[in-house]
This record gives sequence, structure tokens and C-alpha cells, in this order.
Amino acid sequence: MTEGLASERRCVLVVGGSHSVHVRVPAQMLRAAGYRVVLADLLPKTAPGVEEAFDASYSLMDGLQRLAIRGRTALPAAVESHEFKPVEIETTTRWRPYLWRLFQSGRRAGRLLEIVRREHPGVLHFQSITAGGMAAYYLLKRLGWPAPDRRPGLLTHLWGYAARFPGIRRREIRVLREFDHIHTSSPAVGRIYREHFEVPPQRLSVFVRGIRLETFAPRPPEVLDAARREWGVPADKFVIIHNRHLHRMYRVDVAVDAFIALAQEGHDVFLMLVRGSMCQPDYEQELLARLAAHGLAQRVALMPPVLTPEQMATALQLAHCSVNCVPFDAFPVSILEALYCRAVPVVRNLESYTQFVKPGQTAFAVDGGVEDYVAAIRRLITEPGLRERLADAGVALVAAEGSEEIFRQNTLQLIAKCWHEW
Repeated sequence: MTEGLASERRCVLVVGGSHSVHVRVPAQMLRAAGYRVVLADLLPKTAPGVEEAFDASYSLMDGLQRLAIRGRTALPAAVESHEFKPVEIETTTRWRPYLWRLFQSGRRAGRLLEIVRREHPGVLHFQSITAGGMAAYYLLKRLGWPAPDRRPGLLTHLWGYAARFPGIRRREIRVLREFDHIHTSSPAVGRIYREHFEVPPQRLSVFVRGIRLETFAPRPPEVLDAARREWGVPADKFVIIHNRHLHRMYRVDVAVDAFIALAQEGHDVFLMLVRGSMCQPDYEQELLARLAAHGLAQRVALMPPVLTPEQMATALQLAHCSVNCVPFDAFPVSILEALYCRAVPVVRNLESYTQFVKPGQTAFAVDGGVEDYVAAIRRLITEPGLRERLADAGVALVAAEGSEEIFRQNTLQLIAKCWHEW
């Protein structure tokens, strides 16, 4: 069915998320399969890579300038496995921002309706609640809710699960019941959709954006040796890498403190820090100063500001262990990359990681304190046989369940499942 649809260049309209790699990668896969993929977002022209990922793009702003409405912002919902809480809502309606959001959504829905009528997509793929949440509600009303034969199929990925006004949340729950399918990469987020947005389990799929196995395949020894010389990574030490962003929200300080503790115990360890696109320069300097204060300035390598996937693969293959300390998360592909490159992950014990983080089998999952990370990494240092077994199992699991090809197949199947002729 999918190949037949694609051969006619039928259209998939993606709503929102133009800045996200989670949006651009499946868009490129759909185009490669023969679909016409069109983007509708607030400011699509400002996002890098839009022209390469989509056949065309439209703005939902329609000349309407965004205005700031001052007032208290509700806290986001907790999305952590051990302290799961219901989705928070505004208990006191603040009428000015509430009405403004409804007004904005109505305007965006009108603009979206124009695009739908012009492109006539078979699937609307909502990728951002900012661009599409309430706009989807008003769009369906204008299309003759709830008549499926008068609208495209509805699929969503990055819908959202943060705090809401009660009136907005009620509308979101109602519109989500009309969606043909919902996809998330996180079991924890999937549970929020089921328990707090009342999404039927049969309309929910949980699968991750995979990695290209060829990109992260083992590097030749001469490539690894050249990278060691370029980045100053010794070949005779136990190498720990933090391969997320140098940003406070990722709690890189926990990884640094664990490294300091291991060095003070006498272990011959070395630390690699990936800066990432969200790097905070003052945080970087703070962490480097902490290492220098303990006499460890020569035992850390700071990676270039931006690494290509090929460079990331090489960096991970120089490491024995990958550390991730963020206290809440969806599923990051950085874990797949580390597993496939044999840098055994030591990460927080989050529900979102459970498909690939198998404690004691492919990785270590800890409760979050520095001493917990130290204990897990110490085992990897002192038990090389255990480290090899975990690395072997991690490679096998990613090859079986975490490849980009599996993600491509799942994405095409979802598009075919949600397709409407209307």
C-alpha cells in the first residue's frame, strides 16, 4: 500500500517542529520513499535544513505577530519514572493569556486550513504542540468534525505533555481522540498519553529514531590513532565520555564529580566532554575550573563545538564508558550511539530508557547520586570481562532493534495506517 501511495507523489503535511532532527529525519525518509512532504510551521524559514528536508514550507503566522502576555507560567509536568505525577494544569484561569492562546490557535487553524486545501495531504503529521495543538482542534471543527471522510489522516509525534489551562487540556483530550495514531519514543511519555490524555493503547506506538549502523561501525585503528592525537586522548587509560550537551539541565557536574572521585581513588581515568549545540560557555568554564582545582586539567579532552556523526562515532569508540546524568528525558539516540560503539552506558534509571538500557546486561542504570555513578563505573574499570559482555550485548540489541532502517519501516507503516482518501 505504501509503495503505491508514494509512487503517485501523494502529500504528507508536517505541522511544526522544523528545528528538530526528530522531524527532519523522518521527512527525508518519506521523501526518499516517494512522498511529497510539506512543512507548516510558525517560522520555518529560520530553521536550518528546512529546504533540504521538505519539498515546500509555509508559515502559520500569516502576518500575525507574537505578543508577550505577562503572568505566571505553570511548571512543566514531571516525566520521571520514580516520581511520576499527573499532568499539571492551571487551577486558576488567567483570562488574558488564555483567550490570547485561543485566538492565536484559531488564526493558525485558518491558515492551516488554507494549506490543507491547497496541498490536499493524505496525512497531517503534527510535530509540535506550539504550532499545532489547539490549531488541530479548530481545524477539525472547520473540516466538519468528526467526519473522517472529510479530512486527512491524523498522526502525531511531538504533541506535548506540559502544563495546560483546563479549557485547553479538555479540548486537547477531545481532539486526540480523533487522531488515527500517536507515536512517541518514550515509554514514560506513552504512559502520560494513556493515563492523562485518555489515548487508547491501540492508537499508541512506542519506537525510537534509530541510528545509521554504517555511520557508527567500528573505525580502523589508524583512524582512532589519528583522533587520539588530534583530541589528546591517551590510549592507555580508562576513558569516560559525556556525549550530551554541556548544559546545566544535563547535570554534567555529576559526571565530572564522579570522574574526580574515581581519580582520587587512584584509578587511571580520562574524561572526554562533548560540548554539543546547547553548550553553555560559563558552565563549561565552571566544570573545567573544578577539574583544575583537583589537579586533573591534563586528564580531560574538550571536544570541538560541533561533531559530525562520523566524528561522534570515532569519539565514542575511543571511550570505554558513556555517562548520562540528565534527571528526566525522552529516549536520546546518544544511548544507541554509545551502545553500538561499545562505550557502555551508565545512565539515570529512567523509564524512557528501558527498551535499550538493560541493567547489568547492556548498561548500568543508577539512582542519580555521584556515589552511584562511581560504583557502576568502578565495576567497568575493575571487571573488564563484564564490560566486554555488556558491550557485546549492547551492539547486538541496537543491531536488532535500534537501526535507522527499522525506524524507516515503522514510519512508513504508520503513514500507510493513517492515510485517508477524502
